[in-house]
Amino acid sequence: MRISDVQAGRIGEYLLAVYAMLTSDGALVPFQVDADDDHRDLVVAVKGKSTFASLQAKACFELGASGFVPLPPATKPLPGARLVMARR
Repeated sequence: MRISDVQAGRIGEYLLAVYAMLTSDGALVPFQVDADDDHRDLVVAVKGKSTFASLQAKACFELGASGFVPLPPATKPLPGARLVMARR
């Protein structure tokens, strides 16, 4: 059975949390967001400080024709949000 898009997205969120901890030598502490009303999948804080960033993760197992993760048409960034894209 194939992994669904929802499952792929959740896997991507978990991997982003792991990546944040590993690449910051533990300085970043990720928190899962239970209610995703504001399109925040993950909040990452700096250990010992009140500084944090809200992140939205997109993941898939097959890239779209453009070479990027396909987004639903209704996906809009939050005001003031910065977009970071990674290609395979």
